[in-house]
Amino acid sequence: MMIAYYDSAGLSIDELLKMPEIKHYYMNFYISTYATRRYFIEKKGDTYDGNETDLGLIYVGRCKDDSTKWEIKIGRNLGVENKADDYDKQGGQSTREFLQNECSPGWYEDNKDNELVKYYTGLRDKAAPKGDAK
Repeated sequence: MMIAYYDSAGLSIDELLKMPEIKHYYMNFYISTYATRRYFIEKKGDTYDGNETDLGLIYVGRCKDDSTKWEIKIGRNLGVENKADDYDKQGGQSTREFLQNECSPGWYEDNKDNELVKYYTGLRDKAAPKGDAK
């Protein structure tokens, strides 16, 4: 769902290329709760439990060696073993995977069978004008 939402509402690589001042772009996903609505929408709360409400993120960033190339990663919250204030140290489990990595030659060929890569590439290629898809 995060990949489909990013594909429909996020900034595309073509849009980001027109904005050289943007080096990276994040789209974070949270479960809608009273605390997250107050924190993110109403700007009134000062805390929420990221252990329980964080779903993941999509990260888009320029390559260090070539600012015309990009990497796109998805991070997913896999849950927690122990509920704790310090998410990183107390059982938070997450995974990050590339959906696209133009920074590493041959990356696509090595990862084209990954289900997330295939799904993202299918969405991207469906939206690309004829002749532009990789």
